[in-house]
Amino acid sequence: MSHTAALALALWPLTYTATSTLMVNYEGNAPLAGPEFPVGLLGSYIATQIDLMQSPEVLLPVIDKLKLTQKKDYADGYSGSDNTLRQFIETKLRKNLLVEQGKYGSYLIYATYASSDPIEAAEVATSVAGIYADHAHKSLTGPAADRATRYRTQWK
Repeated sequence: MSHTAALALALWPLTYTATSTLMVNYEGNAPLAGPEFPVGLLGSYIATQIDLMQSPEVLLPVIDKLKLTQKKDYADGYSGSDNTLRQFIETKLRKNLLVEQGKYGSYLIYATYASSDPIEAAEVATSVAGIYADHAHKSLTGPAADRATRYRTQWK
């Protein structure tokens, strides 16, 4: 290795990545929910879930949970009002977040976050997965509870 290459490697900033793995459950097992999910739509369903994991509905709660608005590294370069700091940080998060489906059309989704701090990388990747899972759970159980209330009202 040349001296120039060794110097470049020594000065190159370290980047750590952490990955959270989720298994997508698209099956609706509620007997009153209607027909089973068409297998042909699985690809678009997973693509939608990947988009959701990178959306403000997931990333803004991650920012709040980890208090990223209070961390200097995330606010660096921001010159706007306090009202838009979260959106600025959301853009930074999205740049360092890779969400992708597992190989060969698997039901797995990987959320990988890159950071110069290994603990921060793990916290963000885990939080993205956790908040997405909470959101997915609410979207599955919320409609079921709504249906149950509607059916109860109709039976009366």
